[in-house]
Amino acid sequence: MAGRWHDSWREGRIGFHQSNVNTDLVANEERFLAGGSHRILVPLCGKTVDLAWLAERGHEVVGVELVPQAVEEFFAEQQLTATEREVNGLRVVSADNLQIVIGDFFAVTSEHFGLFDRIWDRAALVALPEEVRGTYAQHLRTLVVSGAVLLQNVFEYDQSKMDGPPFSIPDKEVRTHYNGAKVELVSEQDVIEKVAQFKAKGHEYWLTRNYFITL
Repeated sequence: MAGRWHDSWREGRIGFHQSNVNTDLVANEERFLAGGSHRILVPLCGKTVDLAWLAERGHEVVGVELVPQAVEEFFAEQQLTATEREVNGLRVVSADNLQIVIGDFFAVTSEHFGLFDRIWDRAALVALPEEVRGTYAQHLRTLVVSGAVLLQNVFEYDQSKMDGPPFSIPDKEVRTHYNGAKVELVSEQDVIEKVAQFKAKGHEYWLTRNYFITL
């Protein structure tokens, strides 16, 4: 799977990248970012402009990304002068209140990177195969303070029509991964008419769901 992501970036196959701030993040901004400045984790962040958008609002933002090319492109495109250091064997590229950790998400620990009170999962859970998703959710819990809020974005579609990623994740699975947490579904929408590339593959529906999960 890791090799696949490196290949995707090298070959420019990054259809998952959005040039604008994620609309679900913007729609939930008021509630998700209420209460002053936060320490926000963005797993498997790619070069999403969401990082800069959050940092510009005064929050301390930490992204985690496996592919160095994505991180290099992010700082170049955002025209940010970055510094680099090593933390526990991981490269960390920083500019002001924004930093991106380059490497395996599971190597990121609270001992070296502290705890977070907000998590924006815009593309992480849906990028992972089924056998890894439970481990991912468990690892997230080790990186947050009690009462931290996760804004979770997932898709559900007919998985038989396409191999992921992105993978289809039904509501029941989200609730299973975060058993014991407060899981609130805040929005659900069928966006099949907005995702022409998937409709062309024969998909009849493409549900996008957003959750507030209090850990």
